[in-house]
This record gives sequence, structure tokens and C-alpha cells, in this order.
Amino acid sequence: MNKKVALLVTVGTSILSNASNREEVPREFRDVLKKVPKMRPDDPNQVVFREAYLSQNENYRVIYDLLCRDPRTMSAELNVIIGFLDTWPLRKYITELRIYLYPTDTDSCRFCAYLIRRFLEEKLRSFVPLSDDCKVTVEMVELKGFGASPEFFSFSGEGLKDLLDKYAKNILELKEKGYRIIIMPVGGYKPECTYATIIGLMFGASKVVYIHESFKEVIDLPLLPIDVDPRFIQVASKIGDDELPRSVIEMLGVDVDELLDRGILEKGGEGYRLAEWVKSLLRAKGLL
Repeated sequence: MNKKVALLVTVGTSILSNASNREEVPREFRDVLKKVPKMRPDDPNQVVFREAYLSQNENYRVIYDLLCRDPRTMSAELNVIIGFLDTWPLRKYITELRIYLYPTDTDSCRFCAYLIRRFLEEKLRSFVPLSDDCKVTVEMVELKGFGASPEFFSFSGEGLKDLLDKYAKNILELKEKGYRIIIMPVGGYKPECTYATIIGLMFGASKVVYIHESFKEVIDLPLLPIDVDPRFIQVASKIGDDELPRSVIEMLGVDVDELLDRGILEKGGEGYRLAEWVKSLLRAKGLL
């Protein structure tokens, strides 16, 4: 029973939070780590993380050493990956394991993603008894627009569209190649994890797994059937890439104000058009 499996893992900065009080970490770097929860993408301290992962300097080496010694305590992402693979009954049948890491486009998050990728490439087999013929590959897929401004969290923001485009594309390509797809909405912003889960359900992921911090056990979340409302597919097919007057759209039997409020339509010049995230979603599903 050969199985190809893909893990899609959102990445946050739990490594930095967990390292911020460790005596092994240089004091100056610890002071920077403690600022991470409130650190903006344009914060000057972001350059500290960029220098660390590009040069693999002392800060990088110390954190990687801590990660290798206790990966499940140091990293929320590795806690879920290792915990799931170690207990999943089908693990022994995996012949190809592809792990996709989705960091946001901040240097603090990239720093964590680089560390996690290196650990998975070098140390995963020390913690999970994969079969000798199991091929493991790790890819980083950077998500744009997260945290740059409140605009990300709106339907017109770059981040949501980028997440939808990249998640949906990966899932569809992997399904076509026969991979069993497992979503791990672990790190990053809460909206990021929420939408990653929804996109996974809409495009046919096999599982959504999570580990709750309080009881340290893998949770296999039930898959709920989610799809696009047929009414909106009909409206979208009529509008396409055009911009239409309110009167024409309302002749299709929908409430323009409701669709605006839900982020499905947006105001254009003289009329209304489909939001980019809606077009991306429908194109990915072959409905537009």
C-alpha cells in the first residue's frame, strides 16, 4: 500500500516566543525576540532576523540547536508534524512525503520557516520512524501581504487572494498527482489559519489536524462539506471580468448591497465588479 502524502503547514513565530526566555540565547537577541508579538513588518528589528537566516550567524545557530534538542516544545509547527506522523497508522506506508511551509512575508517568520525546513530535511527521521524508501521534500511558499496593514484582512487585500491562489493551486496540483493532502493550520495569524482550513475543505483535502496546547494530543478535525453557493456561480458567470451597473446585476435576482457587504462584489468606476478573491476561487474550481 504505497501512499504519497502532502502536509500543508501555516508557519508563525512560536519558535521566537519559546526562545525569548532561554539563557542559551544571547541577551541582546533575547531582547529583540520579546518584541516579536507586536513587531510590524517594517520594524527596523526585522533586519536582525534577515541577517541571521542569510548568514546563519550565532543567533541562528543557537536557536537551531535548541530546536534540534526539543523540537516539539520549541515549535508549534514541528509539534504538530512530528506528533501526527508519529501516531498516524498509515505512516509506515508513505513512499513520498512533501511538506509545504507557508510563512508570511516578514523576516521574523521567514527566520522560523528556514529553521523548520532545515530541521525537517536533516532531523525528521530522528524523531519519526519513516520507512527507508520514503522520500521527503520540503518547500517554502511565502504568503504576501500578511500583517502589512488592516487591508490584508479585507476582501480587497493582497494577502487573502495570495493565500487562496497558492493554497488552491497546491491542493489541485497535488490531488492530480495522487497525493493525500493534510492541512495543518498551526502558526501565523488566526484569519490565515481559518481561511487555510476553509480552502482546504473546499478543494478536497483529506484531513485537517491540529494539536491543542493544553493536552498535547493530535486532533483529527471532521471534514465538513463546503462548496460555492450556485446562485453566486450564476452571477459570477454573467459578470466575469466585466463591470456592470447595479440594475443589470439586480436583474439576476441578487441583492447588490448584500454581495458588497460579503466582499463578493466591489465598487468600480460606474458599476460593480467581482472581487479578485472570488474570481481566483471560481477559476481554481473551473467555474469561471
